[in-house]
Amino acid sequence: MLDEQQTKLWIQSALSAGYWLVLGCDDSPHQNHKIQIVVAHLYSPEAQTPITLFLNASFIASNSGFDQAQGLLHAIKLHNISPATIDGLAMDHAKTQIGIRQGTLAKFRELTSNSNPCIVFMACQLHRMSFTLEEVLQCVFGKLGDKDTYHVIELVFKCNYLQCKDKDQLK
Repeated sequence: MLDEQQTKLWIQSALSAGYWLVLGCDDSPHQNHKIQIVVAHLYSPEAQTPITLFLNASFIASNSGFDQAQGLLHAIKLHNISPATIDGLAMDHAKTQIGIRQGTLAKFRELTSNSNPCIVFMACQLHRMSFTLEEVLQCVFGKLGDKDTYHVIELVFKCNYLQCKDKDQLK
């Protein structure tokens, strides 16, 4: 794992070479707190493999878009990353993240004085499919849904998705 100075150098070098910078974050419960993990994904049209660098892990107060945006802002300040250089935010597509007024991207833009209005939100495809599948199953099995059936179908779908070499086979 790179130390903080090495991470800063990687990011600066990649950005000067024309790489796209996408911040990724996820949170997970830890006892009575939420831990937010923030990473930097660096993409280049010429490179076959993106570079992913760990930026920060910190406690956040809640899953709200504002708290997640503050965690992202804290991570980029630690590594001297200008909000203007960020091309996107990649997250798991939770309702607190996708709101156009209270979502993470909206609050991040607000906290950074909209210094980069072109930042796009990129939802994790597996999370999106999982949420969609859950909604479909709730419609089929009732308000609460059959959680056992949901988990079985989700597992089968994820295994099929990960095994497909050609994602068009899933259509």
